[in-house]
Amino acid sequence: MRAPIIEAMASRVSSPVLIGRARELDRLAATLGVAAEGRSNAVVVAGEAGIGKTRLVSDFADGARAEGATVLVGGCIDLGEGAVPYAPVIEAFRGFVRHADARQIDDVFGPNRGELSRLIPDLGPAGAGPEIRLSVGTGQGRLFELVLGVLDRMSRAAPVVFIVEDLHWSDRSTRDLLGFLVRNLRDARVALVLTYRSDELHRRHPLLPFVAELDRTGIVDRVLLTPFDARESAEQLRAIAGHDLPASLVESIHARSGGNAFFAEELLAASGEDCETDLPPTLRDVLLARITDLTESTQEFLRIASAAGQRVDPDLLAEAASLDEDALYEALRECVRRQILVPDPDADLERYAFRHALLQEAIYDDLLPGERTRLHSAFARTLERTSTDRESHAAELAFHWYAAHDLGRALAASVAAGADAEGRYAFPEAQAQYERAIELWDQVPDAEDRAGRDRIEMLADLAGVARFTDPGRAVAHIQTAIALVDRSVDPVRAALLSERLGRYAWIAGQGELAQRAYQAAVRDIPAEPPSPANARALAGLAQILMLGARFEESRTLAIQAMTMARSIGARDIEGHALNTGAMDRAMAGEIDE
Repeated sequence: MRAPIIEAMASRVSSPVLIGRARELDRLAATLGVAAEGRSNAVVVAGEAGIGKTRLVSDFADGARAEGATVLVGGCIDLGEGAVPYAPVIEAFRGFVRHADARQIDDVFGPNRGELSRLIPDLGPAGAGPEIRLSVGTGQGRLFELVLGVLDRMSRAAPVVFIVEDLHWSDRSTRDLLGFLVRNLRDARVALVLTYRSDELHRRHPLLPFVAELDRTGIVDRVLLTPFDARESAEQLRAIAGHDLPASLVESIHARSGGNAFFAEELLAASGEDCETDLPPTLRDVLLARITDLTESTQEFLRIASAAGQRVDPDLLAEAASLDEDALYEALRECVRRQILVPDPDADLERYAFRHALLQEAIYDDLLPGERTRLHSAFARTLERTSTDRESHAAELAFHWYAAHDLGRALAASVAAGADAEGRYAFPEAQAQYERAIELWDQVPDAEDRAGRDRIEMLADLAGVARFTDPGRAVAHIQTAIALVDRSVDPVRAALLSERLGRYAWIAGQGELAQRAYQAAVRDIPAEPPSPANARALAGLAQILMLGARFEESRTLAIQAMTMARSIGARDIEGHALNTGAMDRAMAGEIDE
């Protein structure tokens, strides 16, 4: 079911305002300004698929029209070997002809109308005049001169913006024509805007030499669109929805989309009531289309790599999947060349990362269930066999064993990964690992042996890290732990957990529950011998009573807590009790004391 927060945008999945491209829009506007002064110029806009090239040039085109410019728009078409020659030129001129009156058409196309009608049928039947052939040589040169003349005459009435999109799909004839126009327009009031997908340009792509030649002219500006940062992604999603969205949803979409505007739009449109976003089938198809023209061996390499996660360790892949080293690096080179994988800048060793997390997700989702299980098991066994520092790979082991459905090993690895994360003060990650262990507990017969503790202690450890990130969940976990204690057998354990419940409930803003929990702890924890738990319970209850304006009761307990803490050297608890006692005395007017 679609979420109510998304219903308002059901008919609109793009931002109503342009986000994060003000600088790039200014550069495009500058090209129009130069053209309006009588100097033709060109700009090339590059960026990966979905990054927002079309949206940028569309907003620029709207602004140009508002300033009185004539805007021509044409796009190249992906037809493989059967590309339509001059497709963007035909589309652009056809759009002009359909909206112009007879006089404008005569002024622009003039005596060459008959010849150009072979290229643009909308001009009407071919008239008298020399026949031209759309081939390299004299005929093509004649055509280029005719197009140049049309643009020159068109620009006399108003500046012209000629936009050609998707140049990565262009045919040779179109590229030759555009190169001719860049070099020969000169004093015409024309701004050429060309776009292409940078992630399509593999080493042998025919567009590469054309772009290099444009650079050599020295008169073509280059604009490279980069992914949105976290702030820009949040602005985009808020603009689409029309209101604020849950922070967790925004963060998830930004991470998965990698700042790609189109990917983010599709993920938001697919969001459910629980703010979980499945990969939409249309987006999955778009992503998988990127690898269909790779060699079969490279596609198989990517399927294996997708099970490893977002980052790819060549040595691990070679060991786990028994890949030939030469074949592996040949596939790796092709993936890097096609910008499917990129070198991981954060890795100390040789590692690579999927350029987009969503691409890894799409390839992984396309695996058969049996393939996933086999690959994850192979990765986990390889890590256990080859790793000299298993703690540093604990999270990876937990991930792979869980995905391989080896629940016993997954539970043990999750506990180890949680402890490692907790030791690094990475409390959200520790919470996630401990919660995974609790999730698996009833499905693993020897869970206590694998975890090295019982369920009650596991829940207490989970609550201990959850208090830093989600105090409400910490309260729930510690209450579950208390409920599992047999008070007739171990009343002290229940009391010690009650003291922790008091602390966590106070952090969660649940004052009444915190007071009841501390009262239970003070009642049930033995006063002898003095212990940190008893001192902490006394200090906690004293603080709760002080904040409730029960200063005399609080003062008595604070003194007891302070005395006990001093006797056992618990300086932190002593400080807590002194602070509470000082407030009690201050409220009684004993300021000096």
